Order: sequence, then C-alpha cells, then structure tokens
Amino acid sequence: MWYLIKANFESYHGWTENEAVLEAALKWLNRDREKNLFSAVEVDEAEALGNMTGLLFHGKSRPEDFRH
Repeated sequence: MWYLIKANFESYHGWTENEAVLEAALKWLNRDREKNLFSAVEVDEAEALGNMTGLLFHGKSRPEDFRH
C-alpha cells in the first residue's frame, strides 16, 4: 500500500504491506515533539508516483529501521 505522510509543507511517500513500518516511521518523524505533526493517509499508486517528493520507506523497510 502507498502512503502519503504529511505535516504542513513537508511530505513523504512510502510503500509497505507491513503497517508496523508505517507506525514506526510516524513515531520517528514525530519524535521529540509535544504534538504529533505528521500523519499518513493511504493513496493510490498513480498519485504516489506522480507526486512523490521523497520516499521514506519501501517494501524491504522494517520497523527497526526507524529506531535511531
């Protein structure tokens, strides 16, 4: 599934079949903040590939990749 991860003027895309990867990425992006700024919505492949500004995770990403 493709996701758009966005906060204000900053956005990323990611593709994963593992929801734990999405949750880990959101937690990492929102680290050290009192309020979560980043959120994710599922998008279709055409939208993701047509508007991609940065790929945050992909099919081989693991939740552990966001634990630094």
